[in-house]
Amino acid sequence: MTEPVDVIISYVNGSDSNWVKDYINTTRTHNPSGIRYRSWGTLKYLFRGISKYMPFVRNVILVVSRHSQVPVWIDRKAVRIVYHKDFIPEKFLPTFNSCTIESYFWNIEGLADKVIYFNDDMFPVGDMTEDDFFTGDQPHLHFTEPTKFSHTNTFRNQCRSSMDLITKALQLPEFEAGKIIRPVHISTPITKECLLKVKELCSESIEKTISTVRLAKNVNQYIYAYYQYFTDNYIDATLNYKYCEITEDTVKGIVKDILSEDYQVMCLNDSDKIRNYPQVRYQLTTGFDRKFPAKCKYEQ
Repeated sequence: MTEPVDVIISYVNGSDSNWVKDYINTTRTHNPSGIRYRSWGTLKYLFRGISKYMPFVRNVILVVSRHSQVPVWIDRKAVRIVYHKDFIPEKFLPTFNSCTIESYFWNIEGLADKVIYFNDDMFPVGDMTEDDFFTGDQPHLHFTEPTKFSHTNTFRNQCRSSMDLITKALQLPEFEAGKIIRPVHISTPITKECLLKVKELCSESIEKTISTVRLAKNVNQYIYAYYQYFTDNYIDATLNYKYCEITEDTVKGIVKDILSEDYQVMCLNDSDKIRNYPQVRYQLTTGFDRKFPAKCKYEQ
């Protein structure tokens, strides 16, 4: 009998007026970026993909900031809804920073010993089994070669911050200056043991990096993968995946790949190059509708 596996999905609906009010009141700024937080209306296809291609999953946990963030089509009896207040320390709320959310996954009650984390821009599009993510208690991870990074790139600085925090906690030599390694950007397998070990080693240090919005000093989700890497406790393997930037020029090819079943997971990244967002959104969702025409067990 295989061990249970849970999926965590962190989700933000930037068109939710209550969320926008929270953002403005907390950050004392104007409306958040239309690109970073705009909704493509594709979350249901992530759920349909899990239902069709990942039947081994026990629970799907949808992490949101507030009640109004939960889509009306979600079946709350089939999906476990976890609010930020349920696991993030109150002094850090409200938060509009995915790094803060990811840094406290260890506080989510009742997690399985094996977890797979999906950002809401990642979609299962082909058959998968638990063995695609774990071998025994070891997660399947694959890392890039060490590369130089720009100190103006917030995300890559967060990766370096995460690496430095882990190597320091493990009393290892500092990683090569000015370089980072990164796990491939797909759904990430994490063990509960890893979550709790990072909490034990790093919780006080992580707390010093927390911010309401994203900053270069933040620790991101890769801290868990880095712990596995620097303790040599992972299998060097990855899914058959494709990373795509959505634009007018790429959307037809993306839809073709979604329908093909040539890949197991696709990551579809929003782009500031899109000139006609409504048209591109229509093309993408129409393709997903062809891929997943029927409601799944997670929908009402």
